[in-house]
Amino acid sequence: MCIITSFYCISMKKLYIISIMLLSVNFALFCNDALQKFISSQCLTNASIGISIRNADSNEIILDYNSQLSLAPASVLKLLSTASALDKIGGDYKYETQFGYNGLVVDGVLNGNIIIKGSGDPSLLSCHFENKETEFNEKLISSLKNAGIKSIKGSITGDESIFEFEGINPAWTWEDMGNYYAAGIYGINFMDNTYSIIFDTSKKGKQPQVKSVSPTIVDIKMYNNLLAKASKYDSAYIYGAPFIRERYIYGAIPQNRETFTIKGDMPEPALEFSSYITEVLKRNGISVSGSPTDARILKSQGKQIPKIEKALFTWSSPDLSKIARQCNVKSINLYAEALMRLSSKNKQPLSVGRSIINTIEYWEKKGIDVDGLFIYDGSGLSPQNKVTASFMTSLLVHMKDNNDFVGSLPVAGMEGTVKSFLATGPYKGKAKVKSGSIKNVLAYSGYLENEKKIAFTIIINGYSCSNQELRNLIGRFFEELKL
Repeated sequence: MCIITSFYCISMKKLYIISIMLLSVNFALFCNDALQKFISSQCLTNASIGISIRNADSNEIILDYNSQLSLAPASVLKLLSTASALDKIGGDYKYETQFGYNGLVVDGVLNGNIIIKGSGDPSLLSCHFENKETEFNEKLISSLKNAGIKSIKGSITGDESIFEFEGINPAWTWEDMGNYYAAGIYGINFMDNTYSIIFDTSKKGKQPQVKSVSPTIVDIKMYNNLLAKASKYDSAYIYGAPFIRERYIYGAIPQNRETFTIKGDMPEPALEFSSYITEVLKRNGISVSGSPTDARILKSQGKQIPKIEKALFTWSSPDLSKIARQCNVKSINLYAEALMRLSSKNKQPLSVGRSIINTIEYWEKKGIDVDGLFIYDGSGLSPQNKVTASFMTSLLVHMKDNNDFVGSLPVAGMEGTVKSFLATGPYKGKAKVKSGSIKNVLAYSGYLENEKKIAFTIIINGYSCSNQELRNLIGRFFEELKL
C-alpha cells in the first residue's frame, strides 16, 4: 500500500492544486506498480516483508507496507544501539579504563595489587583502530616506574564489575557461541575479546595441526576435530561457553596452507587482560608473585574486590562517534552490545535485560511507537529479536540531524557491509545504509539523499533465493520507485 500526502494552500490557484494532485496520483501509481512487482517475486512467495519509507524532514509517508509487522532485523538492530548511545551520551564521550593499586610501596616492592577498573570499553587494544599496544605497554611500565614499583607481592586484578557477569547473551545460539563474531561483552574487554588459532594444513591427508594461539589464553584446552579439504573457504566453527576453558573445533578449512587462521572468543577477557599485563611486567623486569585474577573469580571465592587506592594512569578510548562508525560500517557485534549498555550507564551493574528495558523506555518517551518490539540483545545476533520497519524508520527520522549518527553509516555501493548494495544505478554513493543478515533474514535501513533526504527500512524474513539475488531485487525495486 502506498500512502501519498498532498499539500494544499488556500491561496493556490485551482489549476496548481489539480496539477499537484495529478503528480501525487502518478507517483502513487509508480509506487504501487513497483511494490506489486517486488512482492510478487518468486523468491518472496513465502516471505514476510515490512517496508517503511518516509521523507526524513517532514515525516511524510512515501510508502508503507506491513510496517507494523514484527520481523527479525539481524544487524539492522545495531542502529538502535548506536542511536541510543549517541543521542543520550553524545559523540565526544570517551570510555576510561583506570589503572591503580592498593597497599604500600616499600623499597620498590608493592605489597598489594595492581587493579584495572573497567568501564565496558569495547575498543581496548582493538584491531579496528590503530594498533596502540606498544603505546599502552610503554605507558603501563612508565607509570609503575614513576610510582617506584619494581616488584609486586600481589596480583594483577581486573575489576569488570561495572557489568553483571553474564558473558554470552543467553538468547544467542550454540552455533554462534565460541566464535569471534559472538564474543561476549564484559566490564573489561581486550583485543576484541578474540584470539586467533593458526593451523598448518600443508600435509596432504593429515588433520590440520595447531601451530600457535595468539594472544595466549590461560589454561585453554582445544579439541581439534577439523578436516582439511580442497576449498578456498573455511566452514570451521568453535564451540564453547563463557568462563569454560574448553573449546571444540569442527568443520573444514582449506588444505595445502602452511598457515590458516580462524578466530574464537576469549572465555574470560578480564582474566586474559590481567594475564597479559602480568607477562608484560615480567618481560620488563617487574616480577609479580600472585596469579592474575578478576572480579568474577574473587566473588565466586567469597573475596572482596580490591579498590584502587592510588592511581597510576587512565586509558581513554577513541570518541564514541568513531566507535559507532566502526560498529555500523564493519557490523561489529561486540561494539553494539557495549553501546547498548552504555546508553544505561548510570544504572549499575549493567545487564543486557536492564539495558534493553531502559533503551525502549527512552525512545518511547521520545514519542516513538515501540509496540511490536521484542529485543534480546544490542547487535541483532539473536534470531529471537523482532522489530517493526515503522519503528526503525521513526528512529532514523529522529536522528536525521545527528551528524555523528548519520556519519556512522556506511555508503552503499562503496564501503563496509553494503559495498555490494546499490553498487550500480542512480543511487550509488547517495545512500547511507546499515545492512542486516542472518539465516533467511535480509534487511536494510538508512537514508537516501537525492533531492530530499529519505529515511527507509526494508526487512525480509523467509525468502527462498540467495542473499545476492535478493539484494539485486531490492536494488531494482528502489530504482523503479524513482524516489
